[in-house]
Amino acid sequence: MNQATYWGTRRARRLAEFDQTHITAVCFVYDHKRQVESRQYWWSCFHGYVPERTDDGTVHRVEPKIQYPDENYPFESVATFAWPLASIKNTLDLKKFIEPLLRMINE
Repeated sequence: MNQATYWGTRRARRLAEFDQTHITAVCFVYDHKRQVESRQYWWSCFHGYVPERTDDGTVHRVEPKIQYPDENYPFESVATFAWPLASIKNTLDLKKFIEPLLRMINE
């Protein structure tokens, strides 16, 4: 099944649904030897498609070659997490979002 077919399925649309508004972060790791010729805008929503994801700030990692062997993603891995937007009420709450993002970038 190709990407367009998979992501257009009813199951994929259900996976992408959130029960409330979230703030998400996604970090893609690319093979430095491979030239990336195109990017897809939906990749910014990748967290919504992570199987068995949680939306509580837990960082989820996906390796497309393992989880989606029939696809041809240009990235080697993805790290993503989400928090309910309503849970961020002050700078201390925002810090709990920023800290995992900084850890992902530094890995």
